[in-house]
Amino acid sequence: MPVIPFNGIHLTSFLTPPSGNTLDALKVSLSSPPYGLDPSLESSKALATRSVMDVITATKSTDIAKTIQQLTLEEQDVLIKYIYRGFKYPELSNCGLLLTWHDKLVEAAGIGAVVRVLTDRRTL
Repeated sequence: MPVIPFNGIHLTSFLTPPSGNTLDALKVSLSSPPYGLDPSLESSKALATRSVMDVITATKSTDIAKTIQQLTLEEQDVLIKYIYRGFKYPELSNCGLLLTWHDKLVEAAGIGAVVRVLTDRRTL
């Protein structure tokens, strides 16, 4: 899939029927995370987090493991970062759902994914 610039409208087109393609929406939302500590990035981080949380919520629970398996290692690492950000802001998502995604991610990517994310200096 070509790298597509992130914007909420584009993701919405993936999620609305008849396409309903949550995998592509997730890949797009993970493609260019707004890294940095600059306070001016906070609105971009909030929009990106909201978009990832919308995709996570739209994914059927039976498709979570299959979706994670189709992500690259880098995409899986970025997804864990968004999951941790979701835990930080519980009003953005269902923490029980985030725990399910986290569990499936660790099953697929191993504990090394958690270590990579916790030691990575690039923050969301």
